[in-house]
Amino acid sequence: MTFYVCETSGPNILGLQACTALGLVKVYCEVNAEAKSQAFSSKSISDIHEDYPDQFGGIGSFPAHFHITLKDDANPVVHATRKYPVHLQKELKEELDRMESLEVISKVTQPTDWVNSLAFSRKQNGKLRVCLDPKDLNKAIKRTYHKTPTLEEISHKFSGAKFFSKMDAQHGYWAIHLDDKSNLLTTFNSPFGRYRFLRLPFGLKVSQDIFQQKMDQILEECPGTLGISDDICVFGATEEEHDRNLRNLMEVSKKRGLVFNKDKCHIKKDRINFYGLIWDSKGAHPDPKKMRQHNKEAITNECDRTAAIPWSCPIYEPIHTKLE
Repeated sequence: MTFYVCETSGPNILGLQACTALGLVKVYCEVNAEAKSQAFSSKSISDIHEDYPDQFGGIGSFPAHFHITLKDDANPVVHATRKYPVHLQKELKEELDRMESLEVISKVTQPTDWVNSLAFSRKQNGKLRVCLDPKDLNKAIKRTYHKTPTLEEISHKFSGAKFFSKMDAQHGYWAIHLDDKSNLLTTFNSPFGRYRFLRLPFGLKVSQDIFQQKMDQILEECPGTLGISDDICVFGATEEEHDRNLRNLMEVSKKRGLVFNKDKCHIKKDRINFYGLIWDSKGAHPDPKKMRQHNKEAITNECDRTAAIPWSCPIYEPIHTKLE
């Protein structure tokens, strides 16, 4: 049959029903649906920050308060105020004021059985880090033991992973509140009066155990993640799996009060630095920076030059065959 196409308008001579009956056309009824994945495609920390602005900056807040348990024979100790260099006192006061405004510490005016010393150090960015020096308090604390995963226990979980992200928990310990009795135990002297920690401070013998326990509880809800202290690694065998795991981590963090340091997060890389090693699709590899530092320190030690052998670095013992 010949069809003629005319450049004119008018009614149809044959409709669909007639064309179908005459075998001129065939109708195929198919439904093509494209399901849109809930996973986002994030290539930078800015992408995630845009979707989860509340999870970056500030201080986290985990549910419940932690109670410090003392031994039955604990004897309170009161430390005298230490002397601090005059040129540092202004900077120290500014940091204490900042921590007080964040409700990490608060001033103490009531009598307390325990008074600890104040310690501080320099961060890599040059700012002052205020810590507690609880040497005597630590002797009286009953430790809450919680096991940190070993390299052998986590390495198999990276099998098949090709996409990696690393998230840094901001002010990790400070996300844990202390109850009223416990925060009075952390009272410390300063040139500007006494303060107490309202959040879990650095230096307590239980701090690492409690924080790792809290992180493990959060990451139980997050497949494709591993956490050691304040470092969290997200991984996946495919880009979609990685993105799904990362989104899930952000959703769980939102519910559980975990926040991240935007400047220390690395998103969707083909290799990542985690647990002192470099991880990629082929497994674990030594970190060149750590190896150079280790060898430099070992070579300067005239008593034991064999320490410069790569696998003498303890963390690399499980993978020493890759270092030869």
